[in-house]
Amino acid sequence: MASATKATGWKWATLALLILGLALTAGAGRASAQNAPSGDYTAGPFKLRVTFDRDTFKSAQEFYLTVERLDGPAGDWNLDVTSEPSRSTSATPVKYSGDFHTSEPDKRLVKLQIPISGNWSVRLSLQSGTSTGQVSLPVMRVEPPPIIANWLAWLIGLTPVLGLLGFAFGQWRQVINRRREKQLSEDIHT
Repeated sequence: MASATKATGWKWATLALLILGLALTAGAGRASAQNAPSGDYTAGPFKLRVTFDRDTFKSAQEFYLTVERLDGPAGDWNLDVTSEPSRSTSATPVKYSGDFHTSEPDKRLVKLQIPISGNWSVRLSLQSGTSTGQVSLPVMRVEPPPIIANWLAWLIGLTPVLGLLGFAFGQWRQVINRRREKQLSEDIHT
């Protein structure tokens, strides 16, 4: 009887460790995904606040970058934006052109789309009158787009957990049945 209880205890301990491991792994994945280089920067004589509309990036997915001048009245200024791959990413730089103006004269809104997953940086070039400035935003990780739907990925990923829960339920039922059989055999013998 003691060995059966010991074996059941090991099974429950193994199941608890597996669930703890899954929870820690999921949390680590979420923590490492935060990589948007939003913040305040200096580009030559210009002080800028750069804001991305999201924290994580997927290739071939559009996202927006807002560039705001913090150095007083902006006047007329131009912005050129280029996405540059790191040395480990096999791609060519992507230059974005167009009218980035917004209703506010000190802000520009840029729609970006990075075509290939890997490490990228974004270079901003500003020109206002005779002043020019450049800043390269830190490297950001662009992930590949999802290949299958999220709900299907979760269903496939949780299948082993459902199997383990089914196994644990089966083991629990066996323990209950053995206790009943033992109780019945004791009742019959008394």
